Amino acid sequence: MSIVLVNGINTHGAGNVDLVGERLRARGHQVTDVYLPKRHTLSARWGAGEDARTIAKNSDEGDVLVAHSFGCLRAARAMHLREYSAAFLIAPAMSKRWLFRNPGRVWCYYSPSDWVIRLGALAVLHPFGRAGIYGFEQPNVRNVKCESDHDDYFAGLLLERIVRDVHRFVDDGQTD
Repeated sequence: MSIVLVNGINTHGAGNVDLVGERLRARGHQVTDVYLPKRHTLSARWGAGEDARTIAKNSDEGDVLVAHSFGCLRAARAMHLREYSAAFLIAPAMSKRWLFRNPGRVWCYYSPSDWVIRLGALAVLHPFGRAGIYGFEQPNVRNVKCESDHDDYFAGLLLERIVRDVHRFVDDGQTD
């Protein structure tokens, strides 16, 4: 089982999901960093499906996804193409009404004070939504409320919480 990193809209993940990956590698996990193009607001609308196919092509059934922001939408779409063990979605820039086939395998780290998600949800002609400030509405998704700005998930105790949750799931299928 590999942990698959999925970056957000205008990054390759160096300041966010790659930090999770580094810590998980240090704990002995196999980590795959899928190369996805940087996108801008308009290309995000039409590129998410293509990106999901790239994720599916570069991962295996049973892998675990760790995604940030727009990467969460990319990962959610990939979950319709391949069966993953779990998805850890950090500050998801996608609809809070998204329906997952296996919601019990989804962790959503969200923050009501995430101003990036609030602003992104207002933009016209893009697929972003408010899951990153409210969590998902679908029952059985494991919504984890955090107090964080958009990129502050990747520092201090919150980063360690996410790493611990992924590590515990991969090791024994459990988290708090």
